[in-house]
Amino acid sequence: DVVTDERLRDLVGMDDESWRNWLASRSEIPPSGRFAEIITAEFDIPDSVPICMEYKIGKDVGKGQGTIIGTDDFGNNVKVRGSIDRVDLVPIGVNGELVDESGSEEKAPLYPDGNWKPRRLVLIRDIKTASKDRGADKHHNALLEDVQLAIYARAWEIEHPGDLVIGVGVSDIGLETTHHIELDPAWISILDGLEIGERTNILTGLFRPISSTATSSSQPGFRAWLEHRLNAVFRADNSARNRRVAPNPSSICSYCSVSDICGLSAIGGEGRWG
Repeated sequence: DVVTDERLRDLVGMDDESWRNWLASRSEIPPSGRFAEIITAEFDIPDSVPICMEYKIGKDVGKGQGTIIGTDDFGNNVKVRGSIDRVDLVPIGVNGELVDESGSEEKAPLYPDGNWKPRRLVLIRDIKTASKDRGADKHHNALLEDVQLAIYARAWEIEHPGDLVIGVGVSDIGLETTHHIELDPAWISILDGLEIGERTNILTGLFRPISSTATSSSQPGFRAWLEHRLNAVFRADNSARNRRVAPNPSSICSYCSVSDICGLSAIGGEGRWG
């Protein structure tokens, strides 16, 4: 049907007749379509080594109840669950080693100092499919409007002692595939010359440690961004515990476990419930 034909063109760049002919002959043809873009994009990040896809946060922690990423101002543990789309390693040694055996086997501090040394350097990638927003916009919004990447980063560090997340970003999968990545400036010298994605510099100067009074517009902001995003999570958790929730009805309502008892569909929800 029409939908099938459009999906075929989108994924492999062939119409139905060309697809059936190829299935019969399996002859060599130039790659095309979305699948070809995904594969081609991988050759653009040869120094980024994927070690995990769809990693389940909290699956093996606390009987599957979630990983504790911190506590709110009232001492309540904040647990998270979810799936990290993709986790990559980047070389940490001068000869391309992915593991520094002399590194710490303890959980990474929120602000690592000279007493803690990473064993592995990690990139967290969130995969997004094509939509009305451009890939760069999705990446920008994921850093400044959402908390997902920060939760993923800290949860991975907590579940994998010795690992340090030094970059996060959105991989935009569409007619063109681009792996955007925001890096911790503290590790730029180590990463110099490595092909690990389309680098951005969005966070520098925007964030500082919550306890800091510095005002420099050029100060690195990656770990401070992580602290601020996690603090937003802790505040939201505390508000929910105290029954203070400000719902924002949208298509995401369909994923909510209490949508059937929510009366907000009339002002912006999906309209499936009353």
